[in-house]
Amino acid sequence: MPIGSEYWQIVSELSPLETEPHIRKEYGSSFEATNLDQVLAEHKVGNLIICGAQTNNCVRHTSHAALERGYDITLVGDAHTTSDMNWREYQIKADQVVSEQNLAFLNYALPGRSAKVLNVADLL
Repeated sequence: MPIGSEYWQIVSELSPLETEPHIRKEYGSSFEATNLDQVLAEHKVGNLIICGAQTNNCVRHTSHAALERGYDITLVGDAHTTSDMNWREYQIKADQVVSEQNLAFLNYALPGRSAKVLNVADLL
């Protein structure tokens, strides 16, 4: 999505406070070419709660990048989304993409860090 376009803007309900860090990202991974790792280290964050769009791009790449950098992750299974995907004669429905992401990170672990999948109700 083009930077600065209508769809690139943060919806008013999620606008960060003036006192909150604001990370501007341009790639699928929220860590790529940003200071996110530094900001998280300054705030002593060790577990990331991940949600958003698009499941098969930003959510997936940020989840992997976080684990590779030593963070534990909690993927919010009912709080990430995408659109249907078409490639050649194949079509994958959005709900299948979301389910695959949830299954891929269910109890996934790397040395010293892990991933889990919880729904919003489980986090509250």
